[in-house]
Amino acid sequence: MIINSIEAKKFSLNGKKSIRLILKTSNSKLESCLSLYNNSLYKEEQLENDIRFINNTFNGKIKSLEINSLDDLKKIESIIKSHEQKILRKTLYLIESTIIKAVSKNEFWSFLDKSTKMIPRPLGVIVGNSEIKRCSDFRQLLLFSLENNDFRKGMDANLRVHELLEREIKKYDKSFRGEINLQGALVPDINNFDLLDLLSRICRQVSDEFKFNIRIGINFDADSLYNEEAKLYHYKNYSSSEKEKSFKRKEQLDYIIGLVDRYNLSYIEDPLEKNDFKGYTELKKKLNCLIIGNKLIGSKLDSLNKAIKQKCVSAVILRLNDLGSLTEANEFIESCKKNNIRVILETADYETEENFIVHFCIAFKIPVIKYGIYKKDRDKLNEILKIEQLMKNK
Repeated sequence: MIINSIEAKKFSLNGKKSIRLILKTSNSKLESCLSLYNNSLYKEEQLENDIRFINNTFNGKIKSLEINSLDDLKKIESIIKSHEQKILRKTLYLIESTIIKAVSKNEFWSFLDKSTKMIPRPLGVIVGNSEIKRCSDFRQLLLFSLENNDFRKGMDANLRVHELLEREIKKYDKSFRGEINLQGALVPDINNFDLLDLLSRICRQVSDEFKFNIRIGINFDADSLYNEEAKLYHYKNYSSSEKEKSFKRKEQLDYIIGLVDRYNLSYIEDPLEKNDFKGYTELKKKLNCLIIGNKLIGSKLDSLNKAIKQKCVSAVILRLNDLGSLTEANEFIESCKKNNIRVILETADYETEENFIVHFCIAFKIPVIKYGIYKKDRDKLNEILKIEQLMKNK
């Protein structure tokens, strides 16, 4: 495929600004844009810088450039690195994903391996907080099944839990009006333990209905709980009998271990503050569940290597916006596979109607995809189902 031109324009919705690309090649004309959610918002100065670089510098450098493979993207990265005018990693992600979509004719899921048959397991976000309302102290509660291999059944089971939980929350929290955040997660005002008890009961009911176990995961977002000066983790909605509670480091470790045991948790994300590699190692030795250090690693290769050396995580969150480079993402994934670390690809904050993230997940055989159960990620879920059906028809 030969690149003819690339053009960047402002992409605005409800006063929020991002970037849209128009790529013309020997294959086609293609448009792509970043989302307008939190992770993709630009400051005006940086937005102008990135658009100016693409239109005035980058466009001239890539005219007549031939791109036929993922490895050829290194040509793109070499051009960008050779210039002082720096662009954001999420802009690089947009450039590379647009080009690779054109190369693969919008079928990147089969571009790397036409024989691939692997569909990811769904990890659904069911409860969260929003900018205007905070419920439990946990950033997210999630649903995950290690037993079920059928994506549609997993998706349907998660949605069933979502429906039942919303119904039960309305009985418990009289002020709840079905509020959801950008990920479609429910935002009720219920203390940590009562919320977990409620969700645990519903998961058991739906597990019986669907004939496989649905287990709970918790994203603690411990950095938001941690007071660096006091060296304490502080909870503001702890339980019905104790509204606020603070833990020292050892107490936080014991609290996490107790929650995993009490609720048979399958997944814990950011249970400790982001610099406590030693604490993560302790948890990994004691717990038989997925332990994720999202902020500990932050999709960075050097942090991943440190985590591998200290044997402190069993899974990682991969956010392509944070890495930017798809070739670096490939290196990140391969390093995880070699060291028996499960990769979880997050759909949040990437794209609008675009489904490249789904194609990337399947193309690289990533075993788990983290998504919003209700509404927001419906297009991406339908794309997975469509690809799954294409695989079956081969």
